[in-house]
Amino acid sequence: MKILITGAGTMLGNYLSLKFSKSNQVYATYNKNYPKNLKKIKNIKILKIDLSKKFSIKYDFDALIHCASAVPTYNYSKKKMEKIDVLGFKNLLSICKKTRCKEIVYFSSAAIYGRNITRKYITEKDKLNPQDFYGKNKLLAEKMLKKYFKLQKSKILILRL
Repeated sequence: MKILITGAGTMLGNYLSLKFSKSNQVYATYNKNYPKNLKKIKNIKILKIDLSKKFSIKYDFDALIHCASAVPTYNYSKKKMEKIDVLGFKNLLSICKKTRCKEIVYFSSAAIYGRNITRKYITEKDKLNPQDFYGKNKLLAEKMLKKYFKLQKSKILILRL
Protein backbone atom coordinates (compact mmCIF):
# COMPACT_ATOMS: atom_id res chain seq x y z
CA MET A 1 0.00 0.00 0.00
CA LYS A 2 1.13 3.57 -0.70
CA ILE A 3 0.39 6.02 2.11
CA LEU A 4 0.68 9.80 2.17
CA ILE A 5 1.35 11.08 5.69
CA THR A 6 1.24 14.82 6.25
CA GLY A 7 3.07 16.45 9.13
CA ALA A 8 6.07 14.09 9.21
CA GLY A 9 8.02 16.89 10.90
CA THR A 10 5.76 16.55 13.96
CA MET A 11 6.03 13.89 16.63
CA LEU A 12 2.82 12.13 15.56
CA GLY A 13 3.41 12.27 11.80
CA ASN A 14 7.01 11.17 12.23
CA TYR A 15 6.05 8.20 14.40
CA LEU A 16 3.34 7.07 11.98
CA SER A 17 5.73 7.43 9.02
CA LEU A 18 8.21 5.12 10.76
CA LYS A 19 5.56 2.57 11.71
CA PHE A 20 3.85 2.40 8.32
CA SER A 21 7.13 2.30 6.38
CA LYS A 22 7.83 -1.19 7.74
CA SER A 23 5.32 -2.71 5.33
CA ASN A 24 4.23 0.14 3.02
CA GLN A 25 5.55 2.83 0.71
CA VAL A 26 5.26 6.10 2.62
CA TYR A 27 5.25 9.63 1.24
CA ALA A 28 6.04 11.72 4.31
CA THR A 29 5.37 15.45 4.02
CA TYR A 30 6.71 18.28 6.12
CA ASN A 31 6.77 22.06 5.93
CA LYS A 32 9.17 23.58 8.46
CA ASN A 33 10.75 20.75 10.44
CA TYR A 34 12.66 18.43 8.11
CA PRO A 35 12.36 14.86 9.50
CA LYS A 36 16.07 13.90 9.35
CA ASN A 37 15.49 10.53 10.98
CA LEU A 38 13.37 9.42 7.98
CA LYS A 39 15.99 10.32 5.39
CA LYS A 40 17.71 6.93 5.09
CA ILE A 41 14.65 4.71 5.33
CA LYS A 42 14.16 2.95 2.04
CA ASN A 43 10.33 2.90 1.97
CA ILE A 44 9.97 6.61 2.75
CA LYS A 45 10.00 9.45 0.24
CA ILE A 46 10.16 12.84 1.98
CA LEU A 47 8.23 15.71 0.37
CA LYS A 48 8.24 19.38 1.33
CA ILE A 49 4.72 20.80 1.11
CA ASP A 50 3.32 24.09 2.35
CA LEU A 51 -0.40 23.55 2.87
CA SER A 52 -1.01 27.32 2.92
CA LYS A 53 -0.12 27.51 -0.78
CA LYS A 54 -1.40 25.71 -3.85
CA PHE A 55 0.47 22.42 -4.19
CA SER A 56 0.36 19.13 -6.04
CA ILE A 57 1.71 15.66 -5.36
CA LYS A 58 3.13 13.69 -8.24
CA TYR A 59 2.74 10.30 -6.55
CA ASP A 60 -0.35 8.11 -6.41
CA PHE A 61 -1.33 6.86 -2.98
CA ASP A 62 -3.99 4.56 -1.56
CA ALA A 63 -4.40 6.16 1.85
CA LEU A 64 -3.97 9.56 3.48
CA ILE A 65 -3.09 10.10 7.12
CA HIS A 66 -3.45 13.82 7.74
CA CYS A 67 -1.50 14.95 10.83
CA ALA A 68 -0.40 18.40 9.65
CA SER A 69 -2.14 21.39 11.19
CA ALA A 70 -1.71 25.04 12.08
CA VAL A 71 -2.13 24.89 15.84
CA PRO A 72 -2.80 28.02 17.93
CA THR A 73 0.67 27.94 19.52
CA TYR A 74 2.19 28.79 16.12
CA ASN A 75 0.70 32.31 16.44
CA TYR A 76 -0.38 32.36 12.80
CA SER A 77 -2.98 34.85 11.63
CA LYS A 78 -6.54 33.60 11.24
CA LYS A 79 -6.14 33.83 7.48
CA LYS A 80 -2.97 31.69 7.47
CA MET A 81 -4.58 29.11 9.78
CA GLU A 82 -7.56 28.91 7.44
CA LYS A 83 -5.26 28.46 4.43
CA ILE A 84 -3.49 25.55 6.13
CA ASP A 85 -6.29 23.81 8.02
CA VAL A 86 -9.19 24.33 5.61
CA LEU A 87 -7.96 25.23 2.13
CA GLY A 88 -4.89 22.98 2.41
CA PHE A 89 -7.09 20.07 3.46
CA LYS A 90 -9.55 20.84 0.67
CA ASN A 91 -6.65 20.65 -1.79
CA LEU A 92 -5.56 17.33 -0.27
CA LEU A 93 -9.08 15.94 -0.76
CA SER A 94 -8.98 17.07 -4.39
CA ILE A 95 -5.70 15.20 -4.84
CA CYS A 96 -7.22 12.17 -3.09
CA LYS A 97 -10.05 12.20 -5.60
CA LYS A 98 -7.63 12.30 -8.55
CA THR A 99 -5.51 9.44 -7.16
CA ARG A 100 -8.61 7.46 -6.15
CA CYS A 101 -7.44 7.34 -2.54
CA LYS A 102 -10.04 5.35 -0.65
CA GLU A 103 -8.85 5.51 2.96
CA ILE A 104 -8.38 8.72 4.96
CA VAL A 105 -7.45 9.21 8.60
CA TYR A 106 -7.93 12.78 9.80
CA PHE A 107 -6.48 14.00 13.08
CA SER A 108 -8.91 16.61 14.35
CA SER A 109 -9.16 18.19 17.80
CA ALA A 110 -11.34 18.17 20.89
CA ALA A 111 -11.38 21.96 20.37
CA ILE A 112 -14.53 21.39 18.31
CA TYR A 113 -16.30 20.88 21.66
CA GLY A 114 -15.02 24.15 23.09
CA ARG A 115 -12.11 25.17 25.29
CA ASN A 116 -13.52 25.05 28.82
CA ILE A 117 -14.40 21.38 29.12
CA THR A 118 -14.76 20.32 32.74
CA ARG A 119 -16.02 16.77 32.25
CA LYS A 120 -13.62 13.85 32.46
CA TYR A 121 -14.93 12.27 29.24
CA ILE A 122 -16.27 13.64 25.97
CA THR A 123 -18.29 11.54 23.54
CA GLU A 124 -19.47 12.11 19.98
CA LYS A 125 -22.92 12.82 21.44
CA ASP A 126 -21.65 15.96 23.18
CA LYS A 127 -22.63 19.29 21.69
CA LEU A 128 -20.19 20.79 19.19
CA ASN A 129 -19.23 24.25 20.35
CA PRO A 130 -15.96 25.45 18.81
CA GLN A 131 -15.09 28.75 20.47
CA ASP A 132 -11.94 29.69 18.64
CA PHE A 133 -10.74 29.79 15.09
CA TYR A 134 -8.77 26.55 15.45
CA GLY A 135 -11.79 24.57 16.62
CA LYS A 136 -13.96 26.09 13.90
CA ASN A 137 -11.40 25.20 11.21
CA LYS A 138 -11.13 21.62 12.47
CA LEU A 139 -14.91 21.24 12.47
CA LEU A 140 -15.15 22.66 8.95
CA ALA A 141 -12.49 20.21 7.74
CA GLU A 142 -14.38 17.32 9.36
CA LYS A 143 -17.53 18.37 7.50
CA MET A 144 -15.60 18.50 4.21
CA LEU A 145 -14.27 15.00 4.87
CA LYS A 146 -17.74 13.63 5.64
CA LYS A 147 -19.03 15.12 2.39
CA TYR A 148 -16.07 13.59 0.52
CA PHE A 149 -16.90 10.23 2.14
CA LYS A 150 -20.47 10.34 0.85
CA LEU A 151 -19.45 11.30 -2.68
CA GLN A 152 -16.41 9.06 -3.07
CA LYS A 153 -17.50 6.04 -1.00
CA SER A 154 -14.17 6.05 0.79
CA LYS A 155 -13.29 4.84 4.28
CA ILE A 156 -12.65 7.62 6.75
CA LEU A 157 -11.61 7.84 10.37
CA ILE A 158 -11.69 11.07 12.35
CA LEU A 159 -9.68 11.14 15.56
CA ARG A 160 -10.22 14.08 17.88
CA LEU A 161 -7.13 14.62 19.97
